[in-house]
Amino acid sequence: MSSLLNIGLTGLNASQAYLNTTSHNIANAATPGYHRQSVTQQARDPQYLGGAFFGTGTQITGVKRAYSELLETQVLNADNRRAEYAAYNRFISQVDNVLADSDTGLTPALNEFFGALQSVSSNPTNIAARQALISSGETLVARFQTLDARIGEIAQGVETDMASTMVSINGYAGAIAELNQRIAVSQATGLGNAANDLLDQRDQAIAELNKLVKVNAVPQRDGSLSIFIGSGQALVLGTSAKELSMGDTLDENGRPMVLISGPNGTQTPLAESLITGGELGGLLAVRRDGMEPAQRSLGLIAATLATAFNEQHKLGID
Repeated sequence: MSSLLNIGLTGLNASQAYLNTTSHNIANAATPGYHRQSVTQQARDPQYLGGAFFGTGTQITGVKRAYSELLETQVLNADNRRAEYAAYNRFISQVDNVLADSDTGLTPALNEFFGALQSVSSNPTNIAARQALISSGETLVARFQTLDARIGEIAQGVETDMASTMVSINGYAGAIAELNQRIAVSQATGLGNAANDLLDQRDQAIAELNKLVKVNAVPQRDGSLSIFIGSGQALVLGTSAKELSMGDTLDENGRPMVLISGPNGTQTPLAESLITGGELGGLLAVRRDGMEPAQRSLGLIAATLATAFNEQHKLGID
């Protein structure tokens, strides 16, 4: 009778574990990053009595989560690219709107200036036409200056967003380092099985970090993950996290460089080539490939136009 009750009790305990896990799944249905959990069980070791083996009930062997590394990697890659392109487009579209505006862009001012030139060319002795040319020239100069200043403001916005993004990156890096420690403890306590909820929290932190910069997570024996960003720069090693910041150090193009600091506080310039993907990668790309070429091209147009006009004007005077 005692054996029968014990076997029945193992079944009740298993059912209770299933109910608890199901309730936990329902309670966390809307929790970001949560993975559905399920109970695993197996028959207990049989007991040998009277020349035969008799079953002794069931036992819970663990609680696993529904996790696919392949699917998670695909989602991470897609989110990373989407965040990078969104950050790039957010600022490059502003430059496009500034330059291509039908009222305040460069084209209307150029058309007005060349129209005034045509009028003076057709009637060089007309005082009103000459005054209109001078006025349109002043307007064109002011338009070049205004556009250059506006692009400069957009470029400043890029660097402001870069600094803000790095603050977020540092926050997630610190959270991952802390979770690494907690997971290592839970894995040691759980005979090699880490707490699923802690794994979900860490995966969610990595997913959010991955939207900011490309992430590569490398598993370690103690259950922790080492996090490398971009093209291989270490950001989190075990329970230690580094930090990114915008410093006063300038690169060869006069741009503020990204600095990385370790636990001892020493800051080291980080090459842009090591930072790829995510929002930060998109911001660096638009600063390098969008803002600077736009300002440089605008200045080149202004200088070329001024040189050509002055040379032609000298010929007219002669």
